[in-house]
Amino acid sequence: MSLCDYLVMNLRKEFEKLIEKKRAEIDDAQKSIASAEAYIQAMTDAIKKLPKDDTSPAVSPVRPGSDVEKVRDAILSAGKPLHISEIIAALGRVDDADSKAKIAGLLGWYTSKGKVFTKTAPNTYGLVEIAPPDLPPDFGSSEEPEPVPPKA
Repeated sequence: MSLCDYLVMNLRKEFEKLIEKKRAEIDDAQKSIASAEAYIQAMTDAIKKLPKDDTSPAVSPVRPGSDVEKVRDAILSAGKPLHISEIIAALGRVDDADSKAKIAGLLGWYTSKGKVFTKTAPNTYGLVEIAPPDLPPDFGSSEEPEPVPPKA
């Protein structure tokens, strides 16, 4: 075997080693890609299990023409939370026990879900979209206010 044949044979073996090394790198990269794709699929499946995002401003949270929309519009027009009796009057309904129960139940459902309405006081409802008024500096403090002496 000549020196030239020996060099060519060694060169061929080196090239074959480099090719095998590169194929091993490709196999590792393909395994990483498959793992990443499985991860993405798992995250996509998890997202499908979550509730739809209802926070987009383009989608109205209430159905047009519904009582909920009418109550929302009444509170918006007033610019402040309204008592259930004021809400019933704004809807043009008779202020009786049935009307109060129906509207209070409707508002209670939305309030419990944290959607559209908030309960600001007993039988008084405001809107989530309207910021609450500024509270006095001592609001929520554990100290009781000093009693005011009666006028003589």
